[in-house]
Amino acid sequence: MKIQIRNIIYKLKNFLKDESAGSLLEYGLLIGFSIFIFIIIIEIIFSMFEWTGTQISQFFDVIG
Repeated sequence: MKIQIRNIIYKLKNFLKDESAGSLLEYGLLIGFSIFIFIIIIEIIFSMFEWTGTQISQFFDVIG
């Protein structure tokens, strides 16, 4: 059992030291960061729509 765990750890270390693993890690981080920024932008847009709806509602309450 210990030999299998050591083999897995050894293979994982070699994979992370390899150039393709570094590239894979960089792409994963870029995709995660892009998704995070996209969610922030969507939240800002929805909050603007909510603010606009509230202002329109208050305007019609004052008029009507």
